[in-house]
Amino acid sequence: MKDFIQRFLLVNFTGASLLLIYWLINHRTEANYTPIVMPGWIPFWPVMALPYLMMLLFPVSLHLLIQDQRRFFQALLSVVIGFIAIATIWTVFPTEMTRPSIENHSHTTIYQFLAEADQPVNIFPCGHVLWPI
Repeated sequence: MKDFIQRFLLVNFTGASLLLIYWLINHRTEANYTPIVMPGWIPFWPVMALPYLMMLLFPVSLHLLIQDQRRFFQALLSVVIGFIAIATIWTVFPTEMTRPSIENHSHTTIYQFLAEADQPVNIFPCGHVLWPI
């Protein structure tokens, strides 16, 4: 149980630290963003904001299932190294995508919260794939 608590704290500390770095990069104002256009054939569904947010929480918890301590630290280190690489690209080559406007409905509440908290920048490369790896 002690090992699980230590791993839980370490995963949360690492996740919070990386999220803070992401937030700082995401909210900078001096960057010269390259626009990226969403292809018209891809539908936009505001209700998909909930699965999007779950991608931030669920994969992180997968690390807690790794029983072998060496593999656990390797997995966590790979996330940190991958994030540093991606954050460097976000900083050097900032990208931005214009979000479509939506009407205010009950099913768009989560999307509106997300749109207020998370700027539509750092589009490429996608950082969501780091934790599941």
